[in-house]
Amino acid sequence: MNSQKLTILVNNVKATDYVQHLIQQVRAIAPHAYIVTNEDLKTDPWLIGRIEIVFGSLDRNLFPQAHHLKWLQATGAGMEWAQHPQIMSHPVILTNVHIHAVQISEHLFGMLLMLTRRLHSAYRQQLERVWQRDTLLSDLEIIAGKTLCVVGLGSIGRRCAMLGKAHEMRVIGVRNHPQATPYVERVYGPGKIREALSQADVVIVVLPSTPHTHNLIGHREFTAMPKGVFFLNGGRGQTVHTDALVEALGNGTVKGAGLDVVDPEPLPSNHPLWKM
Repeated sequence: MNSQKLTILVNNVKATDYVQHLIQQVRAIAPHAYIVTNEDLKTDPWLIGRIEIVFGSLDRNLFPQAHHLKWLQATGAGMEWAQHPQIMSHPVILTNVHIHAVQISEHLFGMLLMLTRRLHSAYRQQLERVWQRDTLLSDLEIIAGKTLCVVGLGSIGRRCAMLGKAHEMRVIGVRNHPQATPYVERVYGPGKIREALSQADVVIVVLPSTPHTHNLIGHREFTAMPKGVFFLNGGRGQTVHTDALVEALGNGTVKGAGLDVVDPEPLPSNHPLWKM
């Protein structure tokens, strides 16, 4: 092996079948690089000391041995895994991708429209081969004219704001450092989150999991919301207090919820959320 070659680790522990596809993409960009995988590290542990770039993920216990590591490009949107002393103390440059904004925002609005247009009820009737028109037409809602509160205005949250505006919604938002944001009428800081939530007909939470966001949406936050709100979480399950959500669904504060993430995850089969 040429010692002058750039050594790149391509690794995605959550989708090992996808690694070969990633390798092909990296090879197309850096044809002269020496590409290794997690399996190569298991066979030749000394390789960790040669790696300069990681595309995907790296076991945090290997960071102290990664003396030449300069850059880690994560393939996911969330970076909470990097909040560990062994990683934070390493001089590596950490970057993540912003390609998930389109997929996740569309997924969230798909769930929202399913709830407001009762598409889930229509699908159940289709499976049962029945047609109960009154059931389908009762309690339908339109989202045009409603107020959407986006909690977390990162790339995904900003995309949700854009989609909300496209659906003729009034859009407000909450972020750590309030600043003018496209498509958002007003941005609130964390200290005024309940003021923002009190105006919402629809709440979309797209927050990372950090010590500051753990259970950020709890009993007081749900109490601040108007009765009959639609609630969606597309960030991390740990940002929402699950018991508080169950209570809000039970008392009608939350009329419908779309949950891409939950806490705990996976949700136990006997958890009340399955039946709500």
